[in-house]
Amino acid sequence: MRRPRRFTRTAHLGVGAELFERASRSLLNWDMHRGAGLVVVVDGPATLGRTVTLRPRSGPAAWLRVSAPCEVTEVVDDDAARGFTYRTLPGHPERGWESFVVTHDAATGR
Repeated sequence: MRRPRRFTRTAHLGVGAELFERASRSLLNWDMHRGAGLVVVVDGPATLGRTVTLRPRSGPAAWLRVSAPCEVTEVVDDDAARGFTYRTLPGHPERGWESFVVTHDAATGR
């Protein structure tokens, strides 16, 4: 059995509550996935239990019609963090969970 891999990436987006609101809204509406070159097949924002299917827009995987179905298993929505976790579903080329979270430090505005 393969050992699970853990990968974390953090990026500073800027400063301010308005930026946090925009980034949160964009994340929950799948704009980050679309910006990464994926076709997002979903009926609405990331909410608990929602199913989404992701497909590459271009490249060999698109030509092979690879699709990646996922289910949202957790949603974070508070003053300091917003985002979601999804798990892969049967038919996804990988197995596991992935989380996407935007955080806001009210003290520094970051």
